[in-house]
Amino acid sequence: MVKKIHVLHIREISHLNKYGKILWKDKDLKNILHDEGELYILSAAFATGYSGYGVAPDNLYLGLDTSTRTLGEADTLSLVGENAQTNGYERKALSTQGTGVSGQDFVLNQPTTFYRAESKIWTWSCVNDAWTTVTKLFLCTAPSGTSGKLICSVPLSSSRLLQPGDVISAAIYIGLSE
Repeated sequence: MVKKIHVLHIREISHLNKYGKILWKDKDLKNILHDEGELYILSAAFATGYSGYGVAPDNLYLGLDTSTRTLGEADTLSLVGENAQTNGYERKALSTQGTGVSGQDFVLNQPTTFYRAESKIWTWSCVNDAWTTVTKLFLCTAPSGTSGKLICSVPLSSSRLLQPGDVISAAIYIGLSE
């Protein structure tokens, strides 16, 4: 049987208002693995000297995309739209240096028939001014800007406009399955 790679599934994601009321919640959203992501994953494990890719960095970064484009395999970070790094938004640094046990950024487990690296819950809080509408979640290799590699993206089932005091939280998983 052929194994498939499942990169960046959203285990759960929710949008809460400033009073803690759930405005929207979803789970098990599927991704698109970008060409850069394929090369990144393969080079980190099998060709660590590959130019521009190679060994995994200490962190990967999780961000919220505001673009309205349709996702494509050839997408790069230059196509991602983000809120300014003000009003509480920033890409979240997910450490790749853990041992995969409880309490770390990624826990390795086998909840069904395949192994996966499951993240803890990451939270963004909107402060001061409303954010540009969030349409996707993405995983990349850069803390900001467009110089890193775009690994994968997940379109949300519903666009989210965060007002001051609102919170969006998400947990992801990355796995191999048969």
